[in-house]
Amino acid sequence: MQQVIDCEGTIRTLLVLNNSLRPLSERETALIDIEFIRKRYQILPRADFESNADIERRLIRLKELTEKIVQEDHKRKDENLPQNDFVEV
Repeated sequence: MQQVIDCEGTIRTLLVLNNSLRPLSERETALIDIEFIRKRYQILPRADFESNADIERRLIRLKELTEKIVQEDHKRKDENLPQNDFVEV
């Protein structure tokens, strides 16, 4: 569950810091997976939660989406930085 919390924190922080520049569908998919995993965590016994194949698949996808969102945000941030017009001698 800690991985889910970390992914959610990263996604929501980047959302605030970068004015929602990332693709909406990726963010929505990640947040849907977070909500699904949270609900299962609340209702399933721990052993069932940890061995559930659907939860594992969604966690893997969530981590991949989070990484993709982070990379896209860094890429967009780099593209929007002003270029230095001077050369150091």
